[in-house]
Amino acid sequence: MKIKIVLSVIFATIIFVALMFLVDFFTFSDFLTNSVSTPVIFIIYGLLSLLAAAIVIVPFCFFLKDNVKILGLKSNKWHHNLLKGALLGICCIIAGLIVIYFFGNIEIQNIPVRWTFIITSFFMTALCATSEELFFRGFVQSQFMKSSKPFWVILLTSLMFVLLHIFNQDITLLSVINIFLASILLGFSFYHTKSLYFPIGLHIFWNSAQSFLGFSVSGEAEPSFWKLTLKNENIINGGNFGFEGSIICTLILLGLLAISLYSSLKAKK
Repeated sequence: MKIKIVLSVIFATIIFVALMFLVDFFTFSDFLTNSVSTPVIFIIYGLLSLLAAAIVIVPFCFFLKDNVKILGLKSNKWHHNLLKGALLGICCIIAGLIVIYFFGNIEIQNIPVRWTFIITSFFMTALCATSEELFFRGFVQSQFMKSSKPFWVILLTSLMFVLLHIFNQDITLLSVINIFLASILLGFSFYHTKSLYFPIGLHIFWNSAQSFLGFSVSGEAEPSFWKLTLKNENIINGGNFGFEGSIICTLILLGLLAISLYSSLKAKK
């Protein structure tokens, strides 16, 4: 890889991760949580996350003499890719919930649905997922792809993606592995479709479906349509980290990666 690209991407990643930690610290600080309502905090967090990505991506693209088109946002069928990614994300989480429920590791309890919280939570999730995809797939992966093979680029980008989540609450070794596998899937889908909209759709609705169906999202509890109660914490239900801490998630991700690889190899014949 070209040393200029490598150093720029590493420096940009450090800045982006630092900004995201600052966004998290500021948004959920006592000062803000005591001053505004939770739905407003969700909106602020989402907007600041997207702003953090823009603050890093735009100047570094300029420094590397790249047009922002490199991010993969120019697509004639963007809505189709977005919808396909969204449907895949929803179906995966629903399937995971059904399997975990079948094994008797969770109980579903009715709770009052707070629609303002649900809607603003989705807004936050959508902007956060978009900012992460813009940075890691649109910027980092695209830059590394200039001078290295896709396999190594996707692996390296996924390792960097894990760094953003390594300090999440209740994180486990299995959840780290699952986040890494999920990032590989997102990276492969970006490489295969040449469009950032599929991984954006997948990321948004993978996270949103977890939240709405009662799972913690990467260790964070968010508004849901009902409450999931864990009978005990284990690798089947993912414990307090949520679905991404479960072996069911691992199997689903490995299955999707196997299907993606098979489809890619078949298309090359």
